[in-house]
Amino acid sequence: MKRSHLVTFVLILGAVAAVGYWLERRASRASSGLKVGTSMTSGTLNPSVETLNSPGPASHSRGAASSRTGLRKAYTLTESVFPPSGDAAQVIEKLKPLALAGDARSAFLIFLKLHECARLPDARAQAALADMSVRAGASREAVNGSHERRRIECTSSSDFLADRGKWLEMAAAAGDEQAQLLYASVPEAVLGGSAQMLKDPEKTVQYKATALRYLNDLASRGSTDAMMRLAGAYEGGIIVAPDPVKAYAYYLVVDRAKPGVISSYLMDSQLAKVPPGRVGEARDLARRIYASCCSN
Repeated sequence: MKRSHLVTFVLILGAVAAVGYWLERRASRASSGLKVGTSMTSGTLNPSVETLNSPGPASHSRGAASSRTGLRKAYTLTESVFPPSGDAAQVIEKLKPLALAGDARSAFLIFLKLHECARLPDARAQAALADMSVRAGASREAVNGSHERRRIECTSSSDFLADRGKWLEMAAAAGDEQAQLLYASVPEAVLGGSAQMLKDPEKTVQYKATALRYLNDLASRGSTDAMMRLAGAYEGGIIVAPDPVKAYAYYLVVDRAKPGVISSYLMDSQLAKVPPGRVGEARDLARRIYASCCSN
């Protein structure tokens, strides 16, 4: 790698992870609805009531998602998937055979558990989080108790954390839409830290191409979650080159498909970023995207 290219690559390493987190947070504003979780009690996986009443693994496959294509209608995923509770090693032991057999949701749950463990706040950060939660009306005891529970559950995770990205890759490749959306938002989980990125810059290029393919595929089937991430990606300019026209176009599509999801303030701020002579281009692009993915 040429020295000039190396310097440029080093400068963007931190930005990749930072913007990935920003995309994850921004896209989450567009999602709401049914909460889905899995609990572990006495070493046995016990799906929650919501999980029992939700569709089975087939609903997360490419085939099931593709069935929406014929409807040509925008949709937003209505489930929020949480990491399974319980000892991390036991969670992996229970779910790993299913994941290796091709069950995308099991692979995704393994990733979520390990990702939770990898992102546990330290004592100082936890104290700050507890303070903010108390100001928001939460109980300090409940917040700290939840953190302590997760800390204990994650004590057995250290041997598995380095490979957590492979479970996300497996789930996304198998067609789990939630995994595909998250894949595009957590580059550090797939690529590792700065040192790993420097050792294998080609993997960063491949990651960006794969993330963009997942988002484009989902958006073409009407996923407003994917459209929000694409809008953020074109706004931030990390997964793709910055393009205010495309960013505004995707925001317009979401605003038309799901009125009220995007605030007028955000729409106005995005419009202000579009060069005056290209506003019509953005609106034309939005109409074409909507017609191809979402018109009945």
